[in-house]
Amino acid sequence: MKKNFSGTLLAVVLVLITLGTAWMFFSYAQLAKRLQPLQADVLMINRSQGALQGLLGEAVEYSKRDPSIEPLLQSMGIRARTNAPPAPAKPAAK
Repeated sequence: MKKNFSGTLLAVVLVLITLGTAWMFFSYAQLAKRLQPLQADVLMINRSQGALQGLLGEAVEYSKRDPSIEPLLQSMGIRARTNAPPAPAKPAAK
């Protein structure tokens, strides 16, 4: 009886492809499990960042009405935009 090497070769290739596919699926499933909690963390960080940006915007707006908060904003590295510097005081006319 003559051996069929091409049939054996194809069967080996099929087994190797099957094992490779199973390994890729297992790796993907493990990475997906690790990614799920990280996605929740990213969502929480994005919400916190939005709330913080809103609070900072309100603090800058408040500093326009009450400049006493300006030193606090400057100490934190947040400076309100000023449209024009204050004009120097002119001496009284005689």
